[in-house]
Amino acid sequence: MDERTKKTAISSTLTLIVGLITGILNIVTEVPPLVAKYPHLLLLALAAAILVALATERERLSRWVRSRPVPTSAVLAGLLIIVPPSMGHGVYRLDAAANLQIATLCGTLAITMVVLLLSLESFRRGTTYNGLFPDNIPDIIDLLDGAQSSVTILTDVVAYGAFSAPVHHEKLIRKLINKRREDKVTVTWRSYDEQSAKQHVRDQLRLTGIRDGSKEEQDFLKGKSVDRFLDTFQGYVRPSSIEEFLDNILLKRNADVAGALTDAGADVSAVVSAPIPIYFWIIDNRRAILSFPCKGADGLREDTFVSNDHSLIAMLRDIYRSTGESR
Repeated sequence: MDERTKKTAISSTLTLIVGLITGILNIVTEVPPLVAKYPHLLLLALAAAILVALATERERLSRWVRSRPVPTSAVLAGLLIIVPPSMGHGVYRLDAAANLQIATLCGTLAITMVVLLLSLESFRRGTTYNGLFPDNIPDIIDLLDGAQSSVTILTDVVAYGAFSAPVHHEKLIRKLINKRREDKVTVTWRSYDEQSAKQHVRDQLRLTGIRDGSKEEQDFLKGKSVDRFLDTFQGYVRPSSIEEFLDNILLKRNADVAGALTDAGADVSAVVSAPIPIYFWIIDNRRAILSFPCKGADGLREDTFVSNDHSLIAMLRDIYRSTGESR
């Protein structure tokens, strides 16, 4: 289970425990506890727990709600039936504080069950869709948080995301370095060799066929993507041609990242010349994020998935071994 799912499950479970304890105390004691005197304290705690759960699971929650309208509608209908009594004019004929606590307890149970189902479903299911590159990079970073023994990576370049999402790329590399230095996690990373990487990026960014000195070349070199890269990383100068971009931006960033990772003890090698049909990050041989670069109706894109399917991960390791001598 990745770090984000763990945090969500823990926060949901704690909220459930607080709600149950409060409900039991109200039933078995004649003297109402503190939360009975000040019911808004429990309501605020519930709201905080719900906000944490929604913040950490917003993407999966959105997909879960869209794909399961019936149970979602049932939960909302139940809350609508339960909540009005908390305002002091419901059918339970209890005082407002007691009604509020009943509604809060039931609401806590409903929200907790939804979030726990999300967490357990994500952990139980073999492979789930995880969106498009570069939005997958924060999820890779989250996955790396739980790495305890090994990280195995196969991508087109080690400057993964440096041009599309430089801030996330920098966080990703820093996370790998920290995992290697502080937690002694084994990190191995393979990617295209220099010539293959240059040609791949030409195709990926649609630079093939652009003439030197053309308007298309200047538009690219002065575009927002190059500006964002230069604003994020120090020691790079604006290229005056596409060839300079490939040499002084792409290959230089590759070398800088590979050097930093190697200094931390990682095994980084740019040795692949054959086309790489799939990129992946394998954590402890138990969990992986994999990406499929493809050309769709809207152009080039990279669809990503998260998996804990052991057969699939074994296949990914075979693919990794096929790119060179097994490490």
